[in-house]
Amino acid sequence: MNRRTSTYIYCAGAVILAGSILGKFVGMPELAELPADFTGTGVLTGSIQTHIDPNNVAQPKPVDVERTVSVIAVKGNRAIITMKSKTYPHPRVDGAAPSLTDSHTYAIDRRTMRQVAPFGYTRVEDQQGGVTFALPPGEEGGDQTLYDTYTRSAQPLNYQGPVTFHGRSGLRNVVDATGEIADEGLRGKLQALVSFRFQGDGNTVPKAALVALGVPAEKLDSLPEALRVDYRVHNRTELISDKRFGVIMNIDTVQSTSISIEDAAELGLGEIPLTVTKVSSSDAAVTTTLERLNDSERKLLLADIALGIAAALGAGLILFGIAGSRREPK
Repeated sequence: MNRRTSTYIYCAGAVILAGSILGKFVGMPELAELPADFTGTGVLTGSIQTHIDPNNVAQPKPVDVERTVSVIAVKGNRAIITMKSKTYPHPRVDGAAPSLTDSHTYAIDRRTMRQVAPFGYTRVEDQQGGVTFALPPGEEGGDQTLYDTYTRSAQPLNYQGPVTFHGRSGLRNVVDATGEIADEGLRGKLQALVSFRFQGDGNTVPKAALVALGVPAEKLDSLPEALRVDYRVHNRTELISDKRFGVIMNIDTVQSTSISIEDAAELGLGEIPLTVTKVSSSDAAVTTTLERLNDSERKLLLADIALGIAAALGAGLILFGIAGSRREPK
């Protein structure tokens, strides 16, 4: 083998090896990041129960909550996403309007899923450092928070430990959030319920309504005619996320709403329950998520194998070229 041929072989090996290294540290992470054209829809199924009055609690009504996450803009590793949810009575009828809608826009990192600075002219919601629809891949415990849309606050993710979910390595976290309702859609629905129940305007209730709640009429004389209402929500959500990709594989949540009436606590009247909603990921949503994760896993595995073969080939050609160049020409 002459030196020129050895040099060609050496250079080819170097190019192949460099390409495999570049693919390992640049291409592989790109395969694991949120795609620029991503759109995913999942359905949570469960029930909602309404407390019409202390002696009349409605039977739980089945509901479906359709959640859609879409990437609407991308700049490098940053993405602008929308999260929309629609609540329907179950079974859902074609053409039926949702009973409750919710929409939020966030700026996130496509790899870590954490909040980032927005770009362009799209207005985004401040998620206060909390994650939204997925968790940072591979992170266990720590000081992670989840953005709670109903209270508009970042709530601690309480890490419960590793779990195996349908054959995949997962992480289990629980969020327990309580606070004043800041979500206008939910608050508006509850105000209508309170207005119907107490014959007020939803922001206040007439003090005479306290009599039906067990407060003696003679204790109401010193109170104003209309009493302010505060709306509160308690969410307890269990999340199982995929350890490698951070994608949430299963959601199980219980949401309770209530009101507290101005000055009523001094009369021995605590918070008054309004609704209890219980929903969890549907079997179809879980299956779709697992199929997508397993497909991504296969692509990464095949890419890793291909890059490993390319690296071995490149190293082999380099060594062959070096060996050939050292041979004495005949």
